[in-house]
This record gives sequence, C-alpha cells and structure tokens, in this order.
Amino acid sequence: MYKLKKSLPQSILSLALLCLVSCSPAEYNTALNSYNNAIKQHNLSSTIDSLKILAKFKPDEYKNELIETIKLNETLTKAKKYMASKNYYQAYLNSHNVYRQSLDSESKALLISSGKKLTSIIKAQNNIELFFENYPKDLSKVLKNLTMSPVISWNLIEVNQLVSQLSKNRQVLKSALFSLENNSQDLNVPEIRSWTKGIETLLTNITLSQNFIVNRARYQSAIALLDTHKLLTKESTKLLSYVHEKIAIKTLTPTFYKAESNYPPYQVLIENISLALLLNRSDIHSAWYTNWQTLESNILLPKMPFSNYPKDAKSIDLQLNQLIIENTSSLTIQDNNVTTLTEFSRQYPQVNTLVKKLKRDKALI
Repeated sequence: MYKLKKSLPQSILSLALLCLVSCSPAEYNTALNSYNNAIKQHNLSSTIDSLKILAKFKPDEYKNELIETIKLNETLTKAKKYMASKNYYQAYLNSHNVYRQSLDSESKALLISSGKKLTSIIKAQNNIELFFENYPKDLSKVLKNLTMSPVISWNLIEVNQLVSQLSKNRQVLKSALFSLENNSQDLNVPEIRSWTKGIETLLTNITLSQNFIVNRARYQSAIALLDTHKLLTKESTKLLSYVHEKIAIKTLTPTFYKAESNYPPYQVLIENISLALLLNRSDIHSAWYTNWQTLESNILLPKMPFSNYPKDAKSIDLQLNQLIIENTSSLTIQDNNVTTLTEFSRQYPQVNTLVKKLKRDKALI
C-alpha cells in the first residue's frame, strides 16, 4: 500500500507529460502552418497570432521575431493614424518601413495611397538634380572676373552661354517649386517646408547672379549712351543756334555717324543678353529691350524735324539716368555657398531619406 501511494504522483506526472507530448506537436504544427500561410499572404496580424503560439513552444527561435513583428504592427497602426489625419509624410514613412520589412499587404496599400500624395517631391527632386548638373562651374569666380573688366571687353559667347545657363537653372527651380506649391496642402510638414525654402534660396541666389550680369551690362551701356547723348545734344544745340536745321543735320552727320560706329559693342552686348534671357523663344527679346532700343534709336538716329533733338534731350536724359540708378542697386555679387547636390541634400537629411524611399517605391506609386 505504501508503495502504491508513493508512486501515484509520479503516475499522474507521467500521464500529464504523455498528454503534453501527444498534444503539443499537433498544436505546434497547426501554428507553424498558420505562420507560413500568413507569411505567404503578407498578413502581419495573422503572423503575430501564429508567432504567439510558436513562441510558447520554441521561445529561443520565435520570441525575438514576435517582438519585432509586434513593433512593426505598432508602426502600421501609427501609419493608419497619420493617414487619417492627412499627414501623408509620416503615413508614408511608417508604412514604407513596415512594408519593406514584412511585405504586409495592408502596409503596401497604405504606402501606395500615401506615396501618391508625395509624388511632387520626386518631381521637385528631379529638377533639383538637373539644376546642380547644370550649375555653372566656378560661378562666383566668373562673376568676380566680370566685375574687373569693362563690359565691352567681355567674351560675348561665354557671357551669352552663362546667361542662358542661368536662365535654364532658374526655370528648373521654378518647376520644382511649382510642383510643390500645387500640392502644398498635402506637404504641409516642417521638414518639407524647410526644404522648399531651401529651393527658394537657390532660386534667389541664381537670379541675383543673373541679374548681376544683366544689370552691369545695362549700367555701363546706359552710361556710355548718356555720355554720347550729352555730346550730341551739346553739338546740336550749338549748331542750331547759328544755322537752319537742314544745314545743321548735314554738318553733324559725321558726328552722329562716329557716335553710332563707337556704340555697337554695347549695342550687341545688350541685344544678345536680352535674347539669352528667354529660353526656347528664338528672336524674342526681353520686355525691357523695346524701350532700350527706342532710346538708342532716338539718340543715334535723329529724326526730322531736327530742331526737336535738343528739346527732347531732357526727357531722354531722365530715362537714361533712371536706368543707371535701377541697374546700380544690384551690382553686388551674391555668393551661393551651396554649389553641389551633396551639399544641398546634407542640409535636409529627413527629406533626403524620404526621397530615397520614394525612389525605391517608384514602381508602386
């Protein structure tokens, strides 16, 4: 009897172990099959349910994976909340992280819907990359060299190419900003707002660089034109006080011819710069050029009655002096410290990360 009582607990334990051995493999195998199906179906929630069971049997093998999968699910929950609040930036980042680690179908759908709201980021980035690819080499140095020589000694071909290049750069930055402005409500987050301001700064600096060239050319050309006009007005006034206007204009023809012959270096420079400012529009001048051309004509090619030439002098001088004043204000070179894509991207690490992820998901969105 004593032996029977002593062996009873052991019998119960053996029976329990036998039951566990007989039941565990079936439950484990069911959970394992569910896990494999969840992975194939890219279902994060079902994967977690299966892992909870598997981790009970083999914690060393499945516990860490369970923890990481739960974290991914929490990230997916965050992505849903961000999407509901129309924070597409954070919704995309979180859903991207989940999808790229799990291929979860729900995170994929969220990635696509939020990513589509951010496609203007890629368009803007493409334009920024194009901007830096075509950024003039040693721009600051070139501009400084231009300040050290009179405009009529500039290399006309090089200056035209530079002005055209700056025009293209301005255009691509405007396109970048246009893409962002059209989706400003969807992109209203601090990181993207800061990035947009950075693009605006690039546009401001490149515009100032171009304006420097244009304004310096017009400044010196206006001074040359004013000096010529004063000389011709003085000679005309003096001669008209003694002789008839027909005799006066005949007498002064060589003087006007000489003035006209000396002015072409300025005239050609201004004409070429005006054309270079406008892209893809052959033989179309800038808006200001028509008025400039009229001034040149009125000064160098006097019309009848010639007696009006001195009378119109005051009005023309006022216009020229106004041009000189307007083009004096922008003669300071604006250095742009950011001259490479790497430098620019380094200033906006969050957007740089976003761009890389968007490019990776380009086929999906």
